[in-house]
Amino acid sequence: MSKITKAILIETISQDVGLPKTKTAEVVDAVLSRIQSYTDDGEKVALASFGQFEARTRKARQGRNPSTGETIQIPESRTMVFRASKAVKKS
Repeated sequence: MSKITKAILIETISQDVGLPKTKTAEVVDAVLSRIQSYTDDGEKVALASFGQFEARTRKARQGRNPSTGETIQIPESRTMVFRASKAVKKS
């Protein structure tokens, strides 16, 4: 299994739509920025036939330092979650 980087994604999209790589990079950056901004505001971003992005908050909790075994407090954090649509899951 290979890793598709942002640069590879931009290059292939550029070839698919016939735009220069610089313009394609601007569009990809704008889309990703918008998804992040909407999820930061508590919105869900649903892309039909692809999936849904949303931000979730993980509660603060206690954990252990694996090196020392000492109990530590892990602060609350936010993370972005992607849930694939049925169409993506089938392929």
